[in-house]
Amino acid sequence: MEALRSYGRSRGRTRRYPGLTDGTLYPVLYRLERAGFVAVRWETPERGVPRKYYRLTPTGLDELTRLKSEWTTFATAMAKLLGNEERK
Repeated sequence: MEALRSYGRSRGRTRRYPGLTDGTLYPVLYRLERAGFVAVRWETPERGVPRKYYRLTPTGLDELTRLKSEWTTFATAMAKLLGNEERK
């Protein structure tokens, strides 16, 4: 998986998603790191400030797959409950 460069990516995401702020994003990334779902590495460019990069670990990928499945099950049940299921 492609690494997520912390500052540059977060700036772009917070501009596109106004409710997603650095104050929301970084605590979540920290918790994901502590849980072993993301790995972190620092890079220091020749000029500039050190940057932190995040990537999913195999455990994180497994958890993402599990959560996607859980969400799909929930969303399908809600669609049926609300009468929005596809009619065949």
